[in-house]
Amino acid sequence: MKTVFWAIIILMSSIIAGAFFLLENPDRFKAQISSVVASNSDYELEIGGELGWRYWPPIAIEVSDVGIAVKGADELARFGQMQVDVDLLPLLTQRRIIDINRMRLRDGAINLTVDAAGRGNWQAFEPDGPAPTTPGSDQQTTIPPTLHELQLQNITLNYIDAQSETEYRGKITSLQTSELAIGKPFDFSLAADLADADSTASFTASGRMIYRDTEKLAFEETVIAGSASTGEVDLPEFQITAAGEWHADRNALDLKPTSISLGTLRLTTSGLVNLAGSTPHYDGIMALESTDLRREAARFDLDIPITTLQFSTGIYASGEYLNLTDLAGQFDNSPFTGRLRYSPGEPAALSGDIRLEQFNTADYLETTAPTPSASSGATPTDAPTVLIPAEELRTLQINLIARIRELRHAGGTYRNSKLDIENDTQTLRLIANTEGYGGRIVTDLTSLLDDAVTSNVSLTLDRLDLRSLTEVGDITGTLTGNSKLQFDGTRLQDLSRTLNGRSTFAVTDGTLNVTPIKQLAATIDQLRGKTSRVAEWPDIVPFDHMVASHVFSDGTQSGQVLTSQLENLHLTAQGGFDPIEATLRYDVTARFERGDNGRFSVSDELADVRWPLSCEGPFSASVTELCFGDDGVIRDLVADIVRQELKDRGRRRIDELIEDKVPDELKDLTGDLFKNLFNR
Repeated sequence: MKTVFWAIIILMSSIIAGAFFLLENPDRFKAQISSVVASNSDYELEIGGELGWRYWPPIAIEVSDVGIAVKGADELARFGQMQVDVDLLPLLTQRRIIDINRMRLRDGAINLTVDAAGRGNWQAFEPDGPAPTTPGSDQQTTIPPTLHELQLQNITLNYIDAQSETEYRGKITSLQTSELAIGKPFDFSLAADLADADSTASFTASGRMIYRDTEKLAFEETVIAGSASTGEVDLPEFQITAAGEWHADRNALDLKPTSISLGTLRLTTSGLVNLAGSTPHYDGIMALESTDLRREAARFDLDIPITTLQFSTGIYASGEYLNLTDLAGQFDNSPFTGRLRYSPGEPAALSGDIRLEQFNTADYLETTAPTPSASSGATPTDAPTVLIPAEELRTLQINLIARIRELRHAGGTYRNSKLDIENDTQTLRLIANTEGYGGRIVTDLTSLLDDAVTSNVSLTLDRLDLRSLTEVGDITGTLTGNSKLQFDGTRLQDLSRTLNGRSTFAVTDGTLNVTPIKQLAATIDQLRGKTSRVAEWPDIVPFDHMVASHVFSDGTQSGQVLTSQLENLHLTAQGGFDPIEATLRYDVTARFERGDNGRFSVSDELADVRWPLSCEGPFSASVTELCFGDDGVIRDLVADIVRQELKDRGRRRIDELIEDKVPDELKDLTGDLFKNLFNR
């Protein structure tokens, strides 16, 4: 018995001595370790440095300068230090390793590259034909070893995509996982940095994943949080909560409901990210909401006047185009539906069909009065108002339709409005039509986007209610008209300077406020000592039909000629208006035909005489305010001339009085009137 005991002791001593001999000569295992990796995966392992042991606790292989690559591909990763804790007995007996207790990788780099064909260097190469088989060989898939814990520290990450010409740089500060085994969930935690040419991000991530098989990796309860910056803009902290499944065989990610929060922005999405083929794309659904979009846009120096926004949509996104389908949502108080498609490139292209239930421009237009600039004394009206953004339109094709069920603008309400925009980068065509003021308004604009940018505008007014349109009620009736106009340039200032064209219109079944004419006639009657028929007119005179034409020549501020006939009353106006300052100035003359063929009858001595009015002021003023205000009191002018001069100097010729007392701009207007009044 004693002999047997000593024999066992001697045998164990020999085994231990042999084991330590092997441990003291670890380089003999380099080939075996590389072989284990190759036999259990599609990867090749290269050990460029020394291989050593850490004896206790526990026993581990320590390797320096380790490289790994897909068989036949460029190097995928290289690490300065690697430690692998393994069970000793399988290694010594040269059995297949089925358990790795812990793997630590430090001070290395992972290089992910995608070639021009869209193939990543982490993807195994498929053979051209079926793999050769040997009779009796095991055709079952080799199960990879179980890794109980993985640790990465100080690892540089490089991603270069030759197909999409994108490049990212990053650093994995730390990564740690629990047991990695097929079919078993594992936890992980990560701290990393990521950057491209314009943006940087620092973040942490944690969650749970599971290898369903060698081709599928699912993740759930994954939370990514951190901060980012783009250009010179520091973004608010973000958080991503994600779930999904990666299919390595299809090079695709099945993204389950995932949410992204950034400031007041919250995006939720799910769909399929397909990285196979020449054009990676995402196909899914998305919802976005923000309680302060204006503030979020301001971070990027964007002026978006919308405060609240929420919508859902189907989404297809690739490098070739972005397609939003089944859009439904609301910004501020405006619900909308529709579809949009945008394609980048040269030129870019935008198309779609958007429908709004309601839209009020007062919510988005500046309503405060202009204030002088502290530095220049200029007001905001000095800044150019762009009507046609020609530079942008030369690089963007547009085929877009917008419909608004109820549009409110400048106190008016329009219904069933439609805006159709077509642009091929050389010619812009815009057609807008709407129901408003009891009728319909149609505008058709065509702009040639050459250096001069010449625009032709056609405006059609069909049976509009003038009382609703003008608000002041000086003229009422049903308005029908047409305008053919042309201007050069892109700004409102250019239109004011170059507008040419002609408008014709008619008013039926209307009324006219003749108070200004009656006031002028009353002054004349007082001076003449006679009462004219005009004094007997009502303040508001009805009429059956009125026709008019309006000619623009070289802009809006001067040179305009407006002529109209209302039964036996003829009106002519010369002057212009300033669309930037919203003011007008016209010299108006009224002439009455002889006889009683109309409601506007006068005595023969006042017929065929030009009755002058000088009308000036803001667009919002009434006719009485415009034509009898401080700057247009013809009545006072007449009274002053007649009372102060004519009575005292009755023998002077009337033309001499006009020359002395009447301002140059009014001489033509008052000459005929005075001569007829006093028979001179």
